[in-house]
Amino acid sequence: SYTEQVKLLLPDGVTTTDGRLREHLDAVPDARWLDLFDMKYLITDKVGDVWRDGVFFDRQHPNLLTSDQTINVGYLPQFAATELRLLASHKPGSVHIVTGDGVEWDLMPQAGEEDLYRVAFPEPTMLNDIRVTGCPEVETCQLQALTLVDERDDTFQTLVLGDYRLIHSGDVKIYENLDQLTRAFWVTDWKWKANQSVMLEAMQDPDFDPRQTVILIPNGGALPQPFPLDPGSPPPRIDIEKYLPEEVLIVTETAQDAMLVLTDANYPGWQAAVDGQKVPLYQANGLFRAVYVPAGTHEVVFTFESRSFNIGILLSFATLAIMTIILVSLLFSERNRNV
Repeated sequence: SYTEQVKLLLPDGVTTTDGRLREHLDAVPDARWLDLFDMKYLITDKVGDVWRDGVFFDRQHPNLLTSDQTINVGYLPQFAATELRLLASHKPGSVHIVTGDGVEWDLMPQAGEEDLYRVAFPEPTMLNDIRVTGCPEVETCQLQALTLVDERDDTFQTLVLGDYRLIHSGDVKIYENLDQLTRAFWVTDWKWKANQSVMLEAMQDPDFDPRQTVILIPNGGALPQPFPLDPGSPPPRIDIEKYLPEEVLIVTETAQDAMLVLTDANYPGWQAAVDGQKVPLYQANGLFRAVYVPAGTHEVVFTFESRSFNIGILLSFATLAIMTIILVSLLFSERNRNV
């Protein structure tokens, strides 16, 4: 299951069975999977980064955009810049800028060197928001990197595409994921698939959003059906009250029926109960656990009982019983011979 699941993180056609992912990655994987896997920090090297015209570009977070897609910069440092420079396979569309004073500009990139584009600001400014649209001249293009530049003193500040913040840059770089999903979360939309292979195919659909939908494998019994989220309902509450190696206790409160997803491995032996009543535990989004919980306030408990341990106990008792029978038989046989 793990080998199948990590295909979401790897480039097309690449597989690994030993868990060593970094050797097969040349850039940060799709943010959907990092968010889903509850990955808070990323460590990368600088092998793919480049210097262009005296400016450093961080190319660890490339994004493939269609002509009408938009990508944002999730974290902007306090840096007064005179222009923005972009590395892209084709000329991007307009760049939407919001300044620290709330002024908004829609600026068009100008071509520089090959695959390097520049967006000059009307005046040096601190930025609060940057959004870049895809390349109108082609169906898809790759936006590779962004860097703010202050031409007044030839200084620069690299930016990170998506919801990441660079928190260390030395021999390696460390990023904080600003948009991760929590360990446990609610969804009100789900789909049933027969096995993990079909499940992963559904997850690779570009429209699949793990924040909104979960893909499940049936686990016997009646299959609950989803229904639309009531936009007027209050936000759900999820509190992890206990988190131990073999027991997880979560208190939930929601205005409507929903699926509770826990991003822990659904290893054989895990069971679930809602308010003390055993309920089906579903395999969710490839590796994880999900439980159907009705509206209201409930106590959801995940417990682990090792099947191999229980089988070992039964075998031990069976062996002890057989040895006892043999020993008693031998004792009776010896007594009969003495008589």
